[in-house]
Amino acid sequence: MSKSNRKIRKVELDGREYYGYELDKAVYGIRKRLYAETEEELQQKIRQADNDRFQSLLNGLPSKPTLKNYAELYFKYNIGTVSVTELKAEILLVKNAVYGSAIDIDVRNLTHEKLQEFYETLSEKYHGDDIERLHEILKKIFVVAERTGVNVPDLENWQVPDKQDEKIQKDVLTEYELKVLLDTCLTVHKQNMWGIIFSLYTGIKFSEVMKIRNSDFHFKEQFVLSKNCLVPMSDECMNWLEQMIPEKAFSGQKNQKEYVTKLYNNPEQRKIFVKGWLEQNPDELFFTNRNGNPVRYDTATKLLRSVVSQCGLSKNITLILLHKSFIAKEIKNGVSKKELRKRYGYCDGHRFS
Repeated sequence: MSKSNRKIRKVELDGREYYGYELDKAVYGIRKRLYAETEEELQQKIRQADNDRFQSLLNGLPSKPTLKNYAELYFKYNIGTVSVTELKAEILLVKNAVYGSAIDIDVRNLTHEKLQEFYETLSEKYHGDDIERLHEILKKIFVVAERTGVNVPDLENWQVPDKQDEKIQKDVLTEYELKVLLDTCLTVHKQNMWGIIFSLYTGIKFSEVMKIRNSDFHFKEQFVLSKNCLVPMSDECMNWLEQMIPEKAFSGQKNQKEYVTKLYNNPEQRKIFVKGWLEQNPDELFFTNRNGNPVRYDTATKLLRSVVSQCGLSKNITLILLHKSFIAKEIKNGVSKKELRKRYGYCDGHRFS
């Protein structure tokens, strides 16, 4: 039975006492309740319900028994049994670490030797805690594979290789990881998060983002001045700023909520408002906390770590890594190193490793 935080409890129905249990939600959020006169009978019903749930998935078994396909079967099996946030974190960790790796093969051909080599390579990229977390997920995936009749290595008593140097840092985030991180940050409704979001949109170092003033924004030309350099802003970044500025302008003013809502729904009126608001106080710092002060670096770091944990990325991600990862993404997408030096104020001799 999938692990659940719900417990067997006694309930009264029609004047009689029964043992009851609330099953995990199905895919569409429908929850089923089980009842029995004895606890033993109820336990049997719970096991049967879990087996029925798993058997319903077997109709969609993949034609190729690769580790990736069994991982996806495991994730389908857990829809509704764990929180959405936790499940997304597991999916991202497995997708980045396992899919396309040396062990993403026919699970019947996996050996402890191959897994050993995989973990040793993994230690070059991930923190020890992340490797332990991945190991626990792989054990569960292997259990699912075994339930379909496939022989796989026993990971229950198999030990992960010793943790490597905890100071090992991941080089850069992939473009996909940057997107996942940005999407997660956008769901956090905290003003302290805005500087991190802007750094993800533009690639500007967080420390430089904190120095940006209202007059540095040029919405018509779609760029922002940072270190006297013209940094382009994407359409997505512009749209986010135009929706965020009214919220910033009327922060704490409950009577303005209806007006802000109208601005959200009227793009042209919103553009006019944003332009006027930025021109009213050109010398004010733009990215501040609710007290009007720049967000402290350590505060932003703690907030970033919290979000990183939500989306299942390596715990070694830092604010400066966002800047490096953005540059790596731009180089991969064809932006010249000369253009990037010009954009972020690096000297001509600066080398992008």
